[in-house]
Amino acid sequence: MNPHLADYRPAYRTKVGAGVYAIMVFQLLDGATVQDIVDESGMSPATVRKYVNAMYNQNALRIIRWDMNTAGRRNVAVYKLEIRSSSNKNAKRPSLTVRERQARYKARLRSAKAQVLDTIWKETPPTTCADRSL
Repeated sequence: MNPHLADYRPAYRTKVGAGVYAIMVFQLLDGATVQDIVDESGMSPATVRKYVNAMYNQNALRIIRWDMNTAGRRNVAVYKLEIRSSSNKNAKRPSLTVRERQARYKARLRSAKAQVLDTIWKETPPTTCADRSL
């Protein structure tokens, strides 16, 4: 065996053994995201995603809800170990109504306008009567 193998294979990566696989399955019994499984088991996100996708494609997992990511969008799936069938379907990803989308757009426009006005106000000092010369 190569004595310098540790230089090429980092120690933080965990092989998928029976214990690590059991941790993943126990996490999925209650419902977990891919990141939850990565944090608990120590496997890489790509490996966890590969196992979760394989179980999802075999109808062994279903999506019970969608959590928010750091940007505030609901696109983080929470998987649960259940047999998926026609009566036991995935949770639908919530979408915004047209009115909610318009409200967000108008709020972004207002904040951009307020930011521009704020920078203009800070750049130009206010004039007083003493500054004017006749």
